[in-house]
Amino acid sequence: MPSQITFRNVSLAQSPSTLFDVSVRAGQIAAISLSSERRAREGENFDLHGRTLIAGIDDSHLHLVEMGRAFTAVDLRSAESTERFVATLRSALPEKNGWIRGQGWDITSLKGDGPEQRPTGALIAEAGINAPTVLGDFTGHSTLVNKSALTHAGIDAHTPDPIGGRIDRDSDGTPTGLLFESASALVLAKMPPPSRADLRSAIMLGVEDLLSRGITAFTEPGIGPGADSLLGGAAGEEALAIYQDLAESEELPIRTTLMLLFSGLGGSNVKDIASGLENFGRARPLLPHAFLGIDQVKIFADGVPRSRTSWMKEAYDDGTCGHMTIEGSSDDERLRELDLIVHEIHRRGWQAGLHSTGDATSEAIIESIIRAQKDGRTSGHYLIHGNYLSESNMRRMSEAGIGLNTNPLIRWMVGQGNDAKLGITRARANQPLRSVLDAGIPLALSSDAPVSEPDWKRIVVTAHRRDLRDLEASPNDVQKISLLDGLRSMTEGGARQNRTEGWRGQIQEGFAADLVLLDRQIDWNDDGSSLLESKVQATMVAGECKYGSLEG
Repeated sequence: MPSQITFRNVSLAQSPSTLFDVSVRAGQIAAISLSSERRAREGENFDLHGRTLIAGIDDSHLHLVEMGRAFTAVDLRSAESTERFVATLRSALPEKNGWIRGQGWDITSLKGDGPEQRPTGALIAEAGINAPTVLGDFTGHSTLVNKSALTHAGIDAHTPDPIGGRIDRDSDGTPTGLLFESASALVLAKMPPPSRADLRSAIMLGVEDLLSRGITAFTEPGIGPGADSLLGGAAGEEALAIYQDLAESEELPIRTTLMLLFSGLGGSNVKDIASGLENFGRARPLLPHAFLGIDQVKIFADGVPRSRTSWMKEAYDDGTCGHMTIEGSSDDERLRELDLIVHEIHRRGWQAGLHSTGDATSEAIIESIIRAQKDGRTSGHYLIHGNYLSESNMRRMSEAGIGLNTNPLIRWMVGQGNDAKLGITRARANQPLRSVLDAGIPLALSSDAPVSEPDWKRIVVTAHRRDLRDLEASPNDVQKISLLDGLRSMTEGGARQNRTEGWRGQIQEGFAADLVLLDRQIDWNDDGSSLLESKVQATMVAGECKYGSLEG
């Protein structure tokens, strides 16, 4: 590309009624001026006739390794009934390792012969499959396996539940094939791991897909020795090494932040985290003109409401409240361990992102962070999901500088699925986005792919409309946010979460030229229709076009 290029006559989201010229040089935004001033610019000029130019999208919570692997797994996202699920599996074939992998089923869509009619491995047998089979649900918190996979893993009626996990069982204790939280690792650990070439291919396939969507940065939320129970279990130490090799060889074309995971979906403990960080060495923040940062630690503090593994203040429909998946045999022990974990991450200068879907869990995390920050330092620690925040929670978060990363498209997908377990009023209070912004809490929106598709346009519009998959939006929903607020939460918000807001995430002079050109001018005051109808014409990272074309 020429040493300088200028986008002429572009519409910017912050001032959509005015056209601007934006010049890019040496990987940065060199100049911004009104198009009406008709300033001469050296280099190549592209007249874009009023099309919208935005800062690059940051999908700040996205499992790229598992997303790339999902491209080659049995796709169960459209299996919206037990019959469709079985029919889809009938055509599934084992991979070279002899196992069948699948991803994306929804427990609320399936009926089986397990407790409370939960699905069991018998559904896999009904499809005529004998090969060991591992099928992850769309949330990543439940796995359905068949008898062959249980046998390979040595799981039987005498196998105890692991810390932070549960094996679903018949009345006589026989495992049904449904595994919750960290119990998935019991089988995933026995599945032959993907080759290094397969992992590298998955990463690069994922990167290519993200760039085509206008995503210029992402955070991989859980990689390293604890990833054996996470989704397909492939984001382990080999994947971590591949990311580092790609960055060193300058083959990583997208801004990437990695969150180290040491304890998996359940059983997080300070001993594992302290030894893991000691072995890894210092934190490595994402720096300007760089493409890889490793300075965050992921902690799974609870599960998800649909499995009743979120820790709630008020009981579920079965009278239980769940509990944290932190190591410990009582709530008091788990709270003490959480304090030790957060303090250890904080004192070493790392940033903690803590998975929390239950209101009791969120409150516990907030207070642990506040206690850790008594040394006067704030490290940008944040809640992941934080579904059911109270006003007092939000006030405490704002005062302590605690951020929130959450996923509107997952809320849309779950729909009314948690109504029975939580009650309608509590279930619909999920993701109080307007209140979060009004409280001054740093907000980042993300996809959590492959849990939901990394479609940033749908995420922004869903946060604005506040509808559900199976329910129209209420006109009285006060938690809707504007399209521009949603966009900021996926550009500036992601940069702020990763503590890089001083050099990327906005269209400003001197900022990184991570930019997305859309094929039309967006009306930011409509219901989101013009944004959904638009297409990404070009994606630029560090001033280089990585997808599409600036011509036309």
